[in-house]
Amino acid sequence: MSRQVAADATPIENVEQLLASFRGGAKPRSAWGTGIEYERIGLFTETGETVPYAGHPSVSAVLATMAAQLGWTPIHEGANLVELHRAGAAVSLEPGSQLEFAGSVHRDLASLGAELCGFMADAEEAAAPLGIRWAAIGLNPFTPVERIGWIPKERYKVMARRLAQRGRLAHHMMKATAGIQGNFDYSSEEDAVEKLRLAMAVTSLVTAMVANSPLYAGAPNSFQSMRAFIWLDTDPDRCGLLQEAFRPEAGFRAYLDYALAIPVLFIVREGRWIDMEGFTFRRFLDEGREEWRATLADWRLHLTTLFPEVRLKTYLEVRGADSVPCDLAVALMALWKGLLYGDRAREDAWRLVGSWSWAERQQLHRDICTRGLAAVVEGRSAADVAWDLVEIAAAGLGETRAVEGGSDDTLALDPLRSLIADPGARPAAQILSGWDGAWRRSRAQLVEHVSQIRPPCSAAPPLA
Repeated sequence: MSRQVAADATPIENVEQLLASFRGGAKPRSAWGTGIEYERIGLFTETGETVPYAGHPSVSAVLATMAAQLGWTPIHEGANLVELHRAGAAVSLEPGSQLEFAGSVHRDLASLGAELCGFMADAEEAAAPLGIRWAAIGLNPFTPVERIGWIPKERYKVMARRLAQRGRLAHHMMKATAGIQGNFDYSSEEDAVEKLRLAMAVTSLVTAMVANSPLYAGAPNSFQSMRAFIWLDTDPDRCGLLQEAFRPEAGFRAYLDYALAIPVLFIVREGRWIDMEGFTFRRFLDEGREEWRATLADWRLHLTTLFPEVRLKTYLEVRGADSVPCDLAVALMALWKGLLYGDRAREDAWRLVGSWSWAERQQLHRDICTRGLAAVVEGRSAADVAWDLVEIAAAGLGETRAVEGGSDDTLALDPLRSLIADPGARPAAQILSGWDGAWRRSRAQLVEHVSQIRPPCSAAPPLA
């Protein structure tokens, strides 16, 4: 949500420029990569309460330590430290001071996993002396959203006001949730649309596999993934599943028309964040506003404020997962890579899920919030379908290795197989089991559990 957008003041003269931006994202298979964006929530070790942005101890103090001692370059907004950069990776902050790591582009999952574990080692090293841990969990477990402060970024001031007009839980989404996003390439419009359609079809199952937000405000919340439910009441125009992806005529133009019809939240001019209430992007493009005309930078910024479960830019973003430990995060990346980059796997996966109606897809998406892998679609449990998806993904990873070479990424799928096979091993189930035991009385034990790094099977040891 918080990554910076490259400035490009080129005026938009017609929608063909916008279509060209999608087409310009196409890459030959030899250039395809995989990227992860990974969020965690800062909690005080003993109390489990949210760590504030400012003061001491604080999230900004952790960032300052990483900049001073661990080789990260600090980025400020005004006087406030809000981002770090190093070697193609970035660390930024979500509105409630959640930490987001945006990694480099990787050809294999071993290097992605090693980079992720290296980042977590840095974050833990900087936070531990302050009594802070980073929780891999989809929703802040103890601090109610009303007591979570906002980080000092102008972007979020506009978003907070505008999204609250559209959804009752918009501020919960902004300040209390944490997720995982995977980024994947495409070779052409046809390839992009096939991947978008399949990803939109299976994203609910992926959410169910790693559902990890069963607590809120210090008590069970009756959900497996309350984070997924919160997104359903954030802004119906810009969130959820996209029916456009399943239409036979779907293409870049369909996604473009969707994006043009969404209200613009803001534009940036001379460092000022300008609220664009009352303007869809199409209206802004057609009419302008005062002396301002739509630019390519405005368009790219606008695309970052659309939050469907699968998002199209110059690559595809899959966005449906709660935050989980590193081994499961890399397992998710392996699942998506196998499904999206294996040609035969993509066909097999579509045969598995392609017959579902739009109503069934919507119902499944709602059901997984409360039931997780126990949800049912077309008479089958989500767990059974998820198992088939993992096996298809394994075959897809075999396809990609045969074409590209490199390491055997199928090992990374093992944690998913384990939790699908054993309901008690699922992230939300583990938390609820511990809560029924000692964790209700000892928040520190729960914080320890959700703050594990757990290196992935395919990763090198954490970087020093």
